Amino acid sequence: MELEEEIETERQRNRYLEEKMSKIRILANDQDELQGEEVGQEVEELRDKLEVLMTENDQLKADHNKHVIELRRQANSLTDELSAVKLMAAETQLRQLNELETLTKENKELRETLIAMIREQKQQPTTEEHHQGMSFS
Repeated sequence: MELEEEIETERQRNRYLEEKMSKIRILANDQDELQGEEVGQEVEELRDKLEVLMTENDQLKADHNKHVIELRRQANSLTDELSAVKLMAAETQLRQLNELETLTKENKELRETLIAMIREQKQQPTTEEHHQGMSFS
């Protein structure tokens, strides 16, 4: 009987140990699942953060492109303005040269007129000569 009792006691111990081992396996599986869920949650959080960063990056690219387009527009506008200023300066210089040329021509004409008047004056007898010429006649 003692042997049967010992066998029964060993059987109970084995069952007890098997139950404990089963519980340990269940706990280990639960822990793995929890860790898997935690990792899954972390992965999901990282995906969300990545999506936010990608959205921000896309917005920054769009803003950058807008600024580049605006800067190009301003550069083109300044180039056009510079061309217009150069054209106005050239036209002003040309007008001034034409005015100078006109003045030079007018000076020549005035000089020639004055020379002609002097010649005429020299050719006409003075009043005294005119009077003297009358008395000789």
